[in-house]
Amino acid sequence: MYQTNQMEQFSMAYVAAIAAHAGCNQGSWKVDEDSIDVSLRMDGLHDAKYSSGQIDLQLKCTKRLDAKENEYSFPLSLKNYNDLRAPVIVPRILVVVVVPARIEEWILQSRESLCLKHCGYWKSLAAAPSSENKDSISIKIPSQNIFSSGSLREMMRRMADGEAL
Repeated sequence: MYQTNQMEQFSMAYVAAIAAHAGCNQGSWKVDEDSIDVSLRMDGLHDAKYSSGQIDLQLKCTKRLDAKENEYSFPLSLKNYNDLRAPVIVPRILVVVVVPARIEEWILQSRESLCLKHCGYWKSLAAAPSSENKDSISIKIPSQNIFSSGSLREMMRRMADGEAL
């Protein structure tokens, strides 16, 4: 298997682990026409305006993110950028999973634990401005936007209350 395919599969596994821990149901699409790799749904949001929430995710995996101050820079194809900024009913986010350069370091496993390395970061591009670029655009992702079970539950609650992500 090509390493790019392994990176894609690893990012799916990372999101699946976070979603399971957060209590979300995961669905995927056979064809990625509109930059959606995974849909996550959470039911039982009784303290929200609506009792369930859904978020669509575009997944990317990289061996490095360029760090500046309190944000990371990631090159995103213009097609993905435009799909993710389009007005939609179900919110869409970009999730960038960062892995070590060497595949042997992606996981640590023992009898007590399975550790997936390194981390995933998320960014909503809703209502982002159009771009004059032809191929790609550099996305700025705040370093505090860690894609965790806590941040996912909070996104679901906000979505179920009709708030922007």
